[in-house]
Amino acid sequence: IGNNAFAYIGTIDYIDIPASVTSISGGAFYGTQPTEIYSFADPDSLTWSNTADELLPSKQTVVHVYSQYLSRYQEKFGDSVNATFVGDLDSKIHDITVVQPAHGTVTADCETVHTGTVVRLTNTADSGYGLKKYAVRDTKKNNIPVTDGAFVMPDRDVIVTAEFSRIYSIAYEVASGEGTIEVPNNAPVGTTVTVTVNPYTNNDLKRLYYTDSNGEVTEITDNQFVMPASDITVTAEFGPIDYNVTYSDAQNGSVTGVATAHLGDLIELTVTPDEAYKLNSLTVTDSEGNEVSVTDDYKFNMPASDVTVSAEFVRDYYRITYSDTQNGTLSGVLTAHEGETVTLTVTSDDYYEAKSVFFTDSNGDEFSITDDRFVMPASDITVNAAFEKIDYDIYYIEAENGSVTGASTANYGDEVELTVTPEIGYKLETLSVRDADENEIQVTDGRFTMPGSDVSISSSFAIADYNINYVTERCVVSGPECANYGDEITLTITPDENCVIDKVTVMDADNNVIPVNADKFIMPASDVTVTVEALPITAYAEYDYETQILYFRYGPYRETSDSWEIKDDSIKPWKYIRYITKAVFDPSFVQARPKNTRSWFAAYDSLTDIEGIEYLNTSEVTDMNSMFYGYTGASLDVSGFDTSKVTDFEDMFYGCKNLTSLDVSGFDTSSAESLKNMFYNCENLISIDVSGFNTSKVTDMGGMFASCSGLTSIDVSNFDTSSLKDISTMFAGCTQLKTIDLRSFNVPKYNNAVLVFRDCVNLETIYVATADTAWKANSGWNVFYNCEKLVGGTGTPFDSENVDISMAKVQDGYFTAKPFDITVVNASGGAVEADKSQAYMGDTVSLDFTSDDNMVFSHYTVTDKNGGKVTVNGDTFTMPASDVTVTAVFREQGIYDINEDGIEDINDIAFIISASVGDVEMTASQQAKADLNGDGVIDGFDAAELDRILFANDCEAGDVDMDGDIDLVDYAIVKAHISGVDSDENHPANLLDKSYLTAEYDSIKDSYDNGVIITPIYYNADINKDKAVDAFDLFDLDKRINGLA
Repeated sequence: IGNNAFAYIGTIDYIDIPASVTSISGGAFYGTQPTEIYSFADPDSLTWSNTADELLPSKQTVVHVYSQYLSRYQEKFGDSVNATFVGDLDSKIHDITVVQPAHGTVTADCETVHTGTVVRLTNTADSGYGLKKYAVRDTKKNNIPVTDGAFVMPDRDVIVTAEFSRIYSIAYEVASGEGTIEVPNNAPVGTTVTVTVNPYTNNDLKRLYYTDSNGEVTEITDNQFVMPASDITVTAEFGPIDYNVTYSDAQNGSVTGVATAHLGDLIELTVTPDEAYKLNSLTVTDSEGNEVSVTDDYKFNMPASDVTVSAEFVRDYYRITYSDTQNGTLSGVLTAHEGETVTLTVTSDDYYEAKSVFFTDSNGDEFSITDDRFVMPASDITVNAAFEKIDYDIYYIEAENGSVTGASTANYGDEVELTVTPEIGYKLETLSVRDADENEIQVTDGRFTMPGSDVSISSSFAIADYNINYVTERCVVSGPECANYGDEITLTITPDENCVIDKVTVMDADNNVIPVNADKFIMPASDVTVTVEALPITAYAEYDYETQILYFRYGPYRETSDSWEIKDDSIKPWKYIRYITKAVFDPSFVQARPKNTRSWFAAYDSLTDIEGIEYLNTSEVTDMNSMFYGYTGASLDVSGFDTSKVTDFEDMFYGCKNLTSLDVSGFDTSSAESLKNMFYNCENLISIDVSGFNTSKVTDMGGMFASCSGLTSIDVSNFDTSSLKDISTMFAGCTQLKTIDLRSFNVPKYNNAVLVFRDCVNLETIYVATADTAWKANSGWNVFYNCEKLVGGTGTPFDSENVDISMAKVQDGYFTAKPFDITVVNASGGAVEADKSQAYMGDTVSLDFTSDDNMVFSHYTVTDKNGGKVTVNGDTFTMPASDVTVTAVFREQGIYDINEDGIEDINDIAFIISASVGDVEMTASQQAKADLNGDGVIDGFDAAELDRILFANDCEAGDVDMDGDIDLVDYAIVKAHISGVDSDENHPANLLDKSYLTAEYDSIKDSYDNGVIITPIYYNADINKDKAVDAFDLFDLDKRINGLA
């Protein structure tokens, strides 16, 4: 059983090893796991070469053997065959059943037999038929081999049968040549037929084939064929034997001719010697070693044998090869005979000479050639020569204050490098190289090309000027551009604005550092580079790895991987926020003016303390968005913050859950546009004082106090909501609030008012300014979600099914109307009374004034709770969304009766103007009363002041439109005037309005002599009182509007 005979079959039931098996090769069962093996072989005559790791890998395989063989199987194969041997087979008698086939009969020499017995079979074919094959199978359908009509009985019953096929006739013939063949006269279909072939002397079989009854020809190989179902004729073709002609490999030449020939053929050979060689001998021998005669013209007759042709070639003459040499050439004869004298021609290139001439023979031996002649050896040779440049001398002429050195000799074309060595403080002045004919040789960068002659070199040296190069950063440096060795150099260094000099470095051409003392240094014998670096004086943050502290400093800044400059547009450029436990503002930081603190301390996982925050000057900050977002510290002092320019407070204290107090009462929010989520989730704050917030520009208060679950009260009654658009979730989650006063919230329609009071579970009352208040919004769902204790002012109880914006009203809603208080302040000289002590927003309030004896009513003012002036109309005013204070002013009767006619009116103003231009004269008492500004001069300014007192006595300089406020409207009027816009008499910016003046006043001359009649409007616009309304007044007005003056 051969190698891999049953490999990789997988798991099978059993394998039989019959008694005839004598060898099982290695790997016969590799990769196969038979459950059982039945071995009928004698172990003494059995070789089983498998190893344990490649045969029968499953330990479950059982090998069944004859009981008498068990111990010998175990001894012989137990260590090498991975299986269990069981001696459960006995030599039994088994039955032989013969099944008769068609067209013949089969018989066995016995009907029963012991296992291992050889059984012989015989057959009898019907007429016209013959035996094709026997077939023997055991009861497990295993095929039992039959050899020469016999088989070995297995350890099972068997069934014997046979197959007979029709017999067809076989004829034969020899078609050509000399020889005979033998075949049987007939044979059954499918049996193998053997042809015996007998060629005659000097002949062999050329072709063997058979032709069936249809004329189809089939070639016969190896003299055997399978009998077809047809009568056939076997045909043989013989011919003369083809004898081989073999040509032995020859050196230095070749012999060629035919490859095969027949007995007696005339063979002609072609002899071809290699160049410089000739034929020495030529022999032809037959297969017995006998030499065959060859003619002088290389011909012979083919014997009855293969032949071998051999040749020997010898040298005729020797070749001479001339090497391709550089800088010279070699020439001469190309061949010569041994012992012949050969003369060479050796030619050198310009500036070269032949240093050596030699030849090398075929053994690699080298021989010198003298006088260009040599004797030819018995070898091919290669002639070579070495040409070298001529060495020319270089002479150096001695010089003062320096020297020039270099090579003493050089070849033509060499680049000669000269070393110029000036004495310290000197430089090369001239350098000359001349050839033997005194021709000047060009020198470039201390190098020249060697001519074809000796050269001489001369030089001279002079005192050296060395360059001073300046490299500056954030500074200006002045100093000399060049200097001599030993000079003292003084540098003048001026740092850029907001910069400081950091270091001054001087380095020579070899990068050696030159000492600098007090911005002075001694010039070396070299060019130098002066590098001056200045650092910007700026704000920066710096992280300390060891302490995990982030420091804020102001001063000279040098960039490092752990420090970051704080620029106007930078948003928290520093890193490592995960590790920072503390932030410290150095006292120097008070000089910094950051413009952006967005997210400075946002989302710090470990930050619990901010020290020195009083050194943070926020006067220029415009953006504090998310500044303390998620801050986990328990305290935070922002009371000193200047927030006057901050427009964005969004998320500033978002998620500061640990803060228990926060003082923002000093915050100036006049520039604020967004307060969104400003205090979101500050759950431990009990109160937040925002009563002083100026919210006139704020558009977004969404989530401002959301999730401030600890707030018990919040005062937003002072809020100016004129710009407000978004209040979504503003008080959502303020679970401790019971009342909220929103009387200042009078927005016609919000963009977003969703969830404003969501989860205000203890909220009972929401105050608004009027009984007609009803909020509207583009988006207003769940406004009152979960406000379960809320009751409206008209008795409307909370209904969880009605919580959207439609319930944001007083009538049948959740709002409660509440009036504002009116406080009256009576000044000396009279009294004022209001017709009511409280009023709702929009109500008309009437006043009554009573003067004391010798006193007259001058004017009155109405101010809201923030001090803002309320517009009045005669003795009435409209109640704003604020408590108000009414203040009346009384003055002594007659003090402004300048013309002393008993009446204080416009004629007193005209009288002052007339006196100021000399049209009338005043008495001393009139002059005393007319000098209203106390400058000792009676002029138009006094008239304008009286005009203001009598007709606009509650205005001040800068309140151009006399509306009680100094604001951008006044700025626009003045700017329009100085731009010439008010040339239109009807333009709102017209400062020359005098519509209330009498004809008499209108005709009075211009007291400024500049074409302008002074009016109170003009007087208020002339802020610096230089008798002109111009850009200087605009500048002063700008400062007043911005609180700077």
